[in-house]
Amino acid sequence: MINNEFEKIKLAWIKYRSLLHDSLSGLPTLPLVLEDLRKHLSHDKRLALILIGLSERIESIYGWQTYEEIFSELVERSLSFRGKLVPEDTIFTITEPKSTDLLLFIPVSEEYDSKKVLEEYAIPIKEELERWSKEVESLRVLEPVFRIGYAVMIYDPMMRFERIIYGGIKRASEEAWREEETMRGKKEKEMEWIIKNNLLQTLFQPIVDLENYEIHGYEALNRAKGSHIFPDADSLFSFAVRTELLLELERLCRLNALLHFKKPDDTKLFINISAKAVYDPELTGDVFVRKLEEKGLSPGDVVFEITERLAIVDFPSFEYAVKRLRDRGFMIAIDDMGAGYSSLHTVAEIKPDYLKYDMALVRNIDKHLIKKAILETLVPFARKINAKIIAEGVETVDEYKTIKESGVDLAQGFLFSAPKDPPPTTEIRKIWEG
Repeated sequence: MINNEFEKIKLAWIKYRSLLHDSLSGLPTLPLVLEDLRKHLSHDKRLALILIGLSERIESIYGWQTYEEIFSELVERSLSFRGKLVPEDTIFTITEPKSTDLLLFIPVSEEYDSKKVLEEYAIPIKEELERWSKEVESLRVLEPVFRIGYAVMIYDPMMRFERIIYGGIKRASEEAWREEETMRGKKEKEMEWIIKNNLLQTLFQPIVDLENYEIHGYEALNRAKGSHIFPDADSLFSFAVRTELLLELERLCRLNALLHFKKPDDTKLFINISAKAVYDPELTGDVFVRKLEEKGLSPGDVVFEITERLAIVDFPSFEYAVKRLRDRGFMIAIDDMGAGYSSLHTVAEIKPDYLKYDMALVRNIDKHLIKKAILETLVPFARKINAKIIAEGVETVDEYKTIKESGVDLAQGFLFSAPKDPPPTTEIRKIWEG
């Protein structure tokens, strides 16, 4: 009888504790720190709050496991701010278990208003997190990665304490979303200006045949000229995919690729398109084919690299659209194999001519047994479906040797040539072994 009662109490305590501590972040939830916040607010008369929210798009692109791993890293990184960017007595918490809004309560003096909190805490924290996100391969294609909000809570003996705290959280959350919407508006205007004035720089990076070191083709790469809002291609296209401007931007990229491309004999032009663009009437009709003919090219000279920045919702429709492109003579590549949405299901259904092995999996592959094992599994699969593998982002001789030994057909990267305009036509330097 006593043992049964003990077990009930133990289970009740475990359940209660699970409501007070978040197993993912290791942080206490808000109810557990309310008493500490009450003491600080009644003593210091003010509390600053910094709210850090993690973009839900990470979960939709990479899955919940990766999302939670990144949130755990975010918590660890934020805790390291203690004594540097925030005071030692800062209280770190989340509202409830599994929440991915991190709350930093900072005891401050009465001189602190919202402007001072923004300048002294919110901006430095945002800048530090943005620097960190650029070091994480999977976060580089996302913009924004974080939402940062802030608020100041002022002690008022006439108000219920909990209402002051939750009111501050609400204001910080609204500020975070407002900042995101403001930035979104700026980005849309910048993108409209880029498209209207064709402010794109188009470069070409050679794709090298590892059997004879001849240039097999060129990938057309586009980025905005002189834009501080879109400093690189990843930031440009990761934002475009969330707007109605994506197809317009991609059409301009294709046009620029044709305008700048001077085709050496027997080489292919690789053009990136989103999964959404396979439905573009310009591609499914005669418009793009006529543009090719004006340049002395044919559909057989072009490889469309399909990048799955968004999930394919209607797969039969997508498969049919890709078939229409093939029927016109275009070749197909699946980009970023091993990252994002690119999956063996997509490959098996559309049977591409090329598989592009993601540069994140090529990086340091000579030192990483798992990356090498993944590639060695993919090689025989590619051969069975008559697809050639292109290793992206090859930068070192050791990476090159490893992918070649694994049976990779083609490669591109700075080891062979940086992207250039006009396309480099000189013979690629042979990389000797040993």
